[in-house]
This record gives sequence, C-alpha cells and structure tokens, in this order.
Amino acid sequence: MDASYIAKIVETTTVPVVFKKVCNWPLLSWSLEDWCQNMPQKELPFRVQPPKNSSEEPCWERKCSNRMMSLEKFFEIAQKNPAEWCYFDYKYLEMWLTSDNEVYKQILWDCFGYNERGAADSTIWIGSNGAHTPCHQDTYGRNIVVQAFGKKRWLMFPPDSGGLNPTRVPYEESSIYSKLNFFSPKNLDAFKRLSGCRMVVLEPGDALIVPPKWWHYVQHVDAIGISFNTWIPHAKTDTENQIDEALIRMLVAQIGKDLTEKDLKDIVNPNEEDVSDLPLTVSIFQVDVTVQKYLEFKSKEHEDISQCSKSDDISKTDIAIDTIKKSCHAITVEELNNNDLITILQDNVSKYGQSNFDEAVDEKIPKKDRLLSAIVDSFCHPDVIKIVKGKLLDELCK
Repeated sequence: MDASYIAKIVETTTVPVVFKKVCNWPLLSWSLEDWCQNMPQKELPFRVQPPKNSSEEPCWERKCSNRMMSLEKFFEIAQKNPAEWCYFDYKYLEMWLTSDNEVYKQILWDCFGYNERGAADSTIWIGSNGAHTPCHQDTYGRNIVVQAFGKKRWLMFPPDSGGLNPTRVPYEESSIYSKLNFFSPKNLDAFKRLSGCRMVVLEPGDALIVPPKWWHYVQHVDAIGISFNTWIPHAKTDTENQIDEALIRMLVAQIGKDLTEKDLKDIVNPNEEDVSDLPLTVSIFQVDVTVQKYLEFKSKEHEDISQCSKSDDISKTDIAIDTIKKSCHAITVEELNNNDLITILQDNVSKYGQSNFDEAVDEKIPKKDRLLSAIVDSFCHPDVIKIVKGKLLDELCK
C-alpha cells in the first residue's frame, strides 16, 4: 500500500482509526534486555504515584512525586511492585537520545506517508501498570501513536462531547483537561451521563490515529508499556487555535505575576512555572505573530479556492477511504456503551482506589483556591476567547 494513501486516512478521518500492519520498526520485537541496552545508560525522571487513592480530582502531575532511576531499575520495580505506578512520559526524544542511538535512528514516520518526520518530531512514553495521563484534549494537530511494548488502553470522546467538565487549570499550553478522574473516581454519577466513548487497547505494533481535538484518557494495562507518538500539523485549525493559545497564555501570565509561588503552582503544570516571567511585550508579540500567520493562511486559502475549478484533478485523486482501510488493515475504533465504560471505571477503582466509594474522604478545596481556578477558567473559557479573538480580528482587518 502506498504510504501516501495512509497519510490520506490520517488527514481525513474524523474518528479514531487503528492500523494493525503498517509500522515496520525493528524495535517492535525487542525484549526488555534489548531496551536496556539501547536506551541511554543514565537515570531518567519518572513520575510516581501510589495507586490507592479515590478522588473527585484527577491525579494531576503536581500530586505525583518524582524519582530518578535507570530503565533497568524501572523494569524491576514495575514487575515486582504493583503498589505504585511510574511514568517517564511526554519526553521529546531529541532531549534524551543522541542521533546515533539505535532507538533514535528507528523512529521514522515514512510508513505513514511523512518522510520528513523522525525522532526529532517524536515523544516517548514509558510506564507501568496504572500509569496514565488525565483525560485531556490537544488543541493542535493529529496524533499518530505507535505502541512498541506492552498494552495501553485509550478511552476517547468526540471534540464536542458534553459532561467532561473542561478546565484550563492546571494550565499547560495546548492542553485542555477534563476535571473528571477516570483513574480512580470517588463517584461515578458524572460518568453515567457520558456518551460517544470509543475504546481500544493498543498492542505492540498497533498504530492509533487520534483526529484533532478528540478527548482521550490513556492508561497502561500491562506491567510495562512503551509507546511513541508524533503530532501532524493541521494547517487550517492549528493556525486559528494558535491565536487562542497565545491569548490564553497572555492572560495566565498576567494573572500569575503577583501570585505567591504556592498559588502559582495551584494553577499551572510544572512545565509552565515560568509563565509568570513572560513580559507583556513578549505576550503581545506572540499574539501578533499568530494573528499574522492566520491572516496569511486565510488569504492564501481564498486564492487557492478561487483558482480551483470543477475540471481540476482534485476530484480525480479522491480516494475511497473504506477501500484503503481494508487494504492496509485499518480498523475504525468502535463506540463503547456507557455500561461498559462504567465497568472499566469500577475495575479501576477496585485495583487502584477505594474499594468502597462511601469510604472515600471528601477533599475540601480552600475557597481561595477555588476562586482562583474559577477566575482562570472564566477568562479562558472557549466562548470568551472566541469573542475576544473575533473582536481582535475585526479591529485588525478594518
């Protein structure tokens, strides 16, 4: 199958798709010993979280401790100590591997039709059973994920799903989190109102395509799991969303300037602690850059549309996506009914949280902290940003 056809699916699918026989990286058949030999011989930072915890809030990164350990030590702990999970997650390969490293050399995305993308555009995720990322939505790009070792469960919801209770606290550029705790919820009532969930358990060699803005909760379900991903830019939506993110970053930076260190940590992820140091002039410049990029894209898009005609070859190159899916072993991720979703969450609670929901202790969030989060969420609400962006573009285009 021509890789350009696979890229066609990546760029046009509106629902999650799994490829079963596309990726041909040799590391997909590696043993744990192979991974130890080919990964850097140094200690890596792992997030660590004792699993016995039921809560209304997700396991935010702030709630995890950090531990430095070698990959070999992690493998030993992951197989012998299920009482806690560890996660070396969201790490760009170029920050941790040299270009002559065997892993670095193998991570190529040409089999998906992206010859120009490699390890420098990729992240690695290494975790133990229970390790997870809170449910969230990426504001940019299409996500291609390859499972290299172990199994990982993905729960996904359409972009416009209701009931997920979105928040920008903790703030992280390009990530919108859900306030729901999919790992070990204290109460299941909020989940019973959800619909449209799609679920897949990725096995070694599987590749998952996550369309733009699909919500996803991702959890390791084997003792050890390793995966890689890359985000494929989506010009039309990304250029507009970059304005949103620049405006939100400016707002969070200004709100954070006079906060105490503790209060700032309450509203930002650890990787955003320097956001309050961002000068207002730099924030304005970043907004200007994103606006100009968007206006240039819209102008070019208008020219392209004007130049198109019914006689163009575009219609001739239209490909039957269903035919392509069959020929390259692509499977649409099926919907999960709500009862099955609840069963998965109940199983999570029995393994990682309180066995009795009534035993979970209510967490009292200080009124001041709730007010601060509410202020950030109110100013950064999509409806508010949409109005601000619209007014901004109107003014600049006069």
